[in-house]
Amino acid sequence: MILRRAFMKKSFLFAAVFTFLALGFWSCSHTSPSSPTPTSGAQTITVSIVSGGPNNFEYQATGVTNLSNGVLNLTAHVGDTISLPSGGIHTLYFDPGSATCIFNDATASTQTYTFTSAGTYYFHCGVHAQSCSNQTGCGSTNCTAMAGTVVVTP
Repeated sequence: MILRRAFMKKSFLFAAVFTFLALGFWSCSHTSPSSPTPTSGAQTITVSIVSGGPNNFEYQATGVTNLSNGVLNLTAHVGDTISLPSGGIHTLYFDPGSATCIFNDATASTQTYTFTSAGTYYFHCGVHAQSCSNQTGCGSTNCTAMAGTVVVTP
Protein backbone atom coordinates (compact mmCIF):
# COMPACT_ATOMS: atom_id res chain seq x y z
CA MET A 1 0.00 0.00 0.00
CA ILE A 2 2.82 2.39 0.89
CA LEU A 3 4.55 1.54 -2.37
CA ARG A 4 1.34 2.18 -4.30
CA ARG A 5 0.90 5.64 -2.68
CA ALA A 6 4.50 6.59 -3.48
CA PHE A 7 4.02 5.51 -7.09
CA MET A 8 0.77 7.50 -7.35
CA LYS A 9 2.43 10.63 -5.88
CA LYS A 10 5.29 10.35 -8.38
CA SER A 11 2.85 9.79 -11.24
CA PHE A 12 0.77 12.78 -10.16
CA LEU A 13 3.90 14.95 -9.81
CA PHE A 14 5.15 13.84 -13.25
CA ALA A 15 1.74 14.60 -14.82
CA ALA A 16 1.59 18.02 -13.16
CA VAL A 17 5.12 18.98 -14.28
CA PHE A 18 4.48 17.72 -17.82
CA THR A 19 1.20 19.64 -18.03
CA PHE A 20 2.84 22.83 -16.69
CA LEU A 21 5.70 22.60 -19.16
CA ALA A 22 3.42 21.77 -22.07
CA LEU A 23 1.09 24.67 -21.32
CA GLY A 24 4.01 27.02 -20.78
CA PHE A 25 5.57 26.00 -24.11
CA TRP A 26 2.24 26.36 -25.92
CA SER A 27 1.56 29.81 -24.50
CA CYS A 28 5.02 31.08 -25.45
CA SER A 29 5.17 29.66 -28.94
CA HIS A 30 1.63 30.27 -30.14
CA THR A 31 -0.48 33.37 -30.33
CA SER A 32 -4.19 33.50 -30.05
CA PRO A 33 -6.13 34.88 -33.03
CA SER A 34 -7.52 37.54 -30.71
CA SER A 35 -4.05 38.80 -29.72
CA PRO A 36 -3.55 42.47 -30.55
CA THR A 37 -1.43 43.22 -33.61
CA PRO A 38 1.80 45.04 -32.77
CA THR A 39 1.78 48.71 -33.70
CA SER A 40 3.63 49.62 -36.88
CA GLY A 41 5.42 52.53 -35.29
CA ALA A 42 3.79 55.09 -37.58
CA GLN A 43 5.02 58.62 -37.00
CA THR A 44 3.57 62.09 -37.52
CA ILE A 45 5.82 64.65 -39.20
CA THR A 46 4.81 68.18 -38.24
CA VAL A 47 5.92 70.96 -40.57
CA SER A 48 5.74 74.61 -39.53
CA ILE A 49 6.26 77.98 -41.20
CA VAL A 50 9.03 80.22 -39.87
CA SER A 51 10.62 83.50 -40.90
CA GLY A 52 13.80 83.13 -42.90
CA GLY A 53 15.04 81.45 -46.00
CA PRO A 54 15.60 82.92 -49.45
CA ASN A 55 12.08 84.37 -49.71
CA ASN A 56 11.48 85.50 -46.08
CA PHE A 57 9.51 82.38 -45.14
CA GLU A 58 10.36 78.68 -45.09
CA TYR A 59 9.01 75.34 -43.99
CA GLN A 60 10.70 73.68 -41.04
CA ALA A 61 10.47 70.34 -39.23
CA THR A 62 12.13 69.34 -35.97
CA GLY A 63 15.55 67.84 -36.52
CA VAL A 64 15.69 68.61 -40.25
CA THR A 65 17.81 71.34 -41.84
CA ASN A 66 16.55 73.11 -44.94
CA LEU A 67 18.73 73.10 -48.03
CA SER A 68 20.38 76.40 -48.92
CA ASN A 69 17.75 76.99 -51.62
CA GLY A 70 14.98 76.84 -48.98
CA VAL A 71 13.72 73.34 -49.78
CA LEU A 72 12.83 71.08 -46.86
CA ASN A 73 13.68 67.44 -47.63
CA LEU A 74 11.88 64.87 -45.49
CA THR A 75 11.70 61.09 -45.35
CA ALA A 76 8.74 59.00 -44.24
CA HIS A 77 7.29 55.51 -44.44
CA VAL A 78 3.95 54.27 -45.73
CA GLY A 79 1.54 54.73 -42.82
CA ASP A 80 3.22 57.89 -41.52
CA THR A 81 1.23 61.12 -41.40
CA ILE A 82 2.36 64.60 -42.37
CA SER A 83 0.85 67.74 -40.91
CA LEU A 84 1.35 70.74 -43.22
CA PRO A 85 0.62 74.37 -42.31
CA SER A 86 -1.50 76.55 -44.52
CA GLY A 87 -3.49 79.69 -44.13
CA GLY A 88 -3.53 83.41 -44.72
CA ILE A 89 -1.00 84.26 -47.40
CA HIS A 90 0.50 80.73 -47.34
CA THR A 91 -1.64 78.72 -49.73
CA LEU A 92 -0.56 75.10 -49.80
CA TYR A 93 -0.13 72.87 -52.84
CA PHE A 94 0.67 69.22 -52.10
CA ASP A 95 0.92 66.43 -54.69
CA PRO A 96 2.45 63.01 -55.43
CA GLY A 97 4.63 64.35 -58.26
CA SER A 98 1.79 64.89 -60.68
CA ALA A 99 -0.72 67.57 -61.57
CA THR A 100 -3.26 65.71 -59.44
CA CYS A 101 -3.33 67.62 -56.15
CA ILE A 102 -3.78 66.09 -52.73
CA PHE A 103 -4.31 69.65 -51.44
CA ASN A 104 -4.93 72.44 -53.92
CA ASP A 105 -4.83 76.09 -52.84
CA ALA A 106 -5.53 74.96 -49.27
CA THR A 107 -6.09 77.84 -46.90
CA ALA A 108 -7.15 76.05 -43.70
CA SER A 109 -4.69 76.32 -40.82
CA THR A 110 -3.49 72.69 -40.98
CA GLN A 111 -3.74 69.92 -43.55
CA THR A 112 -2.91 66.33 -42.65
CA TYR A 113 -2.30 63.39 -44.93
CA THR A 114 -1.41 59.76 -44.21
CA PHE A 115 0.90 58.23 -46.81
CA THR A 116 -0.71 55.16 -48.38
CA SER A 117 1.96 54.43 -50.98
CA ALA A 118 5.67 54.88 -51.52
CA GLY A 119 6.94 57.66 -53.78
CA THR A 120 8.08 61.27 -53.73
CA TYR A 121 5.59 63.92 -52.67
CA TYR A 122 6.00 67.67 -53.18
CA PHE A 123 4.58 70.71 -51.42
CA HIS A 124 5.02 74.45 -51.81
CA CYS A 125 3.51 77.79 -50.88
CA GLY A 126 1.61 79.33 -53.78
CA VAL A 127 2.86 82.80 -52.81
CA HIS A 128 6.42 82.38 -51.50
CA ALA A 129 7.88 79.44 -53.41
CA GLN A 130 10.26 80.29 -56.25
CA SER A 131 11.20 78.79 -59.61
CA CYS A 132 8.05 76.64 -59.79
CA SER A 133 6.90 75.65 -63.24
CA ASN A 134 3.38 75.98 -61.83
CA GLN A 135 3.41 78.38 -58.86
CA THR A 136 -0.32 78.12 -58.15
CA GLY A 137 -0.89 74.47 -58.95
CA CYS A 138 0.39 70.96 -58.48
CA GLY A 139 2.95 69.00 -60.45
CA SER A 140 5.86 71.38 -59.87
CA THR A 141 8.85 69.29 -58.89
CA ASN A 142 11.39 72.09 -59.23
CA CYS A 143 10.23 74.69 -56.68
CA THR A 144 12.72 76.41 -54.41
CA ALA A 145 12.37 78.78 -51.45
CA MET A 146 9.21 77.86 -49.52
CA ALA A 147 8.93 74.27 -50.76
CA GLY A 148 9.52 70.72 -49.65
CA THR A 149 9.76 67.09 -50.70
CA VAL A 150 8.90 63.91 -48.85
CA VAL A 151 10.44 60.62 -49.97
CA VAL A 152 8.16 57.85 -48.73
CA THR A 153 9.44 54.27 -48.51
CA PRO A 154 7.52 51.07 -47.71
